[in-house]
Amino acid sequence: MVKAVRLIDGVIRIPCTAHTLQLIIGKGLELATVLVLRAKRLIQFFMSPKQMERLKDVQIKLNYDNILGAIGDVSTRWNSTYLAWDRLLYLRDAIEELAAKLFRDRDSNVKKDGRQIKKINLSDDEWNFMESLITLLSLFEEATTLLGGSNYTTLSLMHPIISDLKTKFKDQALSASSFTEPIVIDLTKLITILDDEDNEELIEFLSENDDEIIHPTTKTKIKINLPMPTEGILDQIKIIIS
Repeated sequence: MVKAVRLIDGVIRIPCTAHTLQLIIGKGLELATVLVLRAKRLIQFFMSPKQMERLKDVQIKLNYDNILGAIGDVSTRWNSTYLAWDRLLYLRDAIEELAAKLFRDRDSNVKKDGRQIKKINLSDDEWNFMESLITLLSLFEEATTLLGGSNYTTLSLMHPIISDLKTKFKDQALSASSFTEPIVIDLTKLITILDDEDNEELIEFLSENDDEIIHPTTKTKIKINLPMPTEGILDQIKIIIS
């Protein structure tokens, strides 16, 4: 369709703004590739019925207001990374309580699951960094939701929403650039860390190997057995997004 429109004289194509915003997020999060993949692995662990049931039982014990399971991020669904991480943060206390509970169990198989959760769980620094990223992504979540509406005209909203986002990020980016050396990101490639077309293969790999994974876009091997250093990364992401 895109190619066809280019061949028609006098027709101007306006690309999907919501998709463009998701590409921007994907480019920014390239700097947090290790965290993205570590979060995927943790989420995938709790997608199995057995672990999800255990997680829900712990939530009941901890008097959670809503008993929920983990949700995966899907490249074809707007804001899915934001939603997946927001849910993961909601479940953090339950995840850590479950890890301790299983680790204390006398059954060796149950204890093994407890060790596995402790091994793949995010560090305190990563949890805090993810919370900061959620605050950042919430601006895009609101904008994308408005631009993705089907019951009203969205073309007239495009420029005001983009202008508002630029204003909100301008001061943050200027402040960040004063203290941070810029990192070069290739903005010409349309594939980003959030695009996982081989999601089934990724899930299978995560299940088989806990320490190393194939990067979804570069196809290079990435070690994810250690927490991601986060110092200064948030400022760099702000600069790229702006």
